[in-house]
Amino acid sequence: MRNRLREIDTLLRKFCASDYGALWLATALQIGVLRVKTGQTIPAVHFIALGQNPILQAPFETVRDGHRAIGLTDFRSGRPLEPGELAIEPIIQVDSVTDPLLLALARERKMGNCSAPPESYRLAARSS
Repeated sequence: MRNRLREIDTLLRKFCASDYGALWLATALQIGVLRVKTGQTIPAVHFIALGQNPILQAPFETVRDGHRAIGLTDFRSGRPLEPGELAIEPIIQVDSVTDPLLLALARERKMGNCSAPPESYRLAARSS
């Protein structure tokens, strides 16, 4: 992956230029959390490298009923979590696929760039 850092950096900069990406970055730089509820975007940017093909950004996942988190209970804002609200730190996940069978399956399905920042994200997810 070391030889692909420039590609990841470019994708991350493009993401951070979006409205949601700017919120995500500001929260990450503060070492903060985003408060999210069911239906809101999980603040995890996920890149997938399929062999030597261009790195893809995976679709964002949303919080579903039943999601749980273990973490902070005291926040800088002093405001407790609301019922059903989760506090999640922004993360970057990079997966590198080298398995020949998985790469063949990806070629067969002709996977393209999976996602841009979601249009349905909600800025109501506030940093604490």
